[in-house]
Amino acid sequence: MVRAVVSCFLAFVLSSVAAGIRYCNGDLVFLNVTELTGSWPSNHSQLSARLRVSLRPDRTVSKIAVEQTSDYREVDAFLIKHFSQWRFLKATNCDVVLIPVRVTVKREKT
Repeated sequence: MVRAVVSCFLAFVLSSVAAGIRYCNGDLVFLNVTELTGSWPSNHSQLSARLRVSLRPDRTVSKIAVEQTSDYREVDAFLIKHFSQWRFLKATNCDVVLIPVRVTVKREKT
C-alpha cells in the first residue's frame, strides 16, 4: 500500500499549439509518498519525473506518458495511477499538460 500527500497549485501556461493540439506546462507538483511494500528507493529519497497528460474535452485524463522517468518502475507506475484519477478545471485550456513531479519517499517504521 502506498499513500501520497500532494502539495501543488497547478497553473498552466499555454506553451505551444501544434497540429491543433494545445500544449501547456504545469507547475511543479510535490508528492510525499509513504511506502509500505515493494522495492521502492531508500528512505527520504528525492526523485524527479515528468509526465505528459492528455486530456479529454471534459478535462478528465485520457492518457499519461512518462516523459522523464524517475528511474524506478514502481514509482513511475504509481505516478501514472495517481495522476490518471485527476480532473482538471474547465478553465484549463489545454489538450496536453506537461507536469514536472518531485517525489519524496518516506518509509514507515514497522
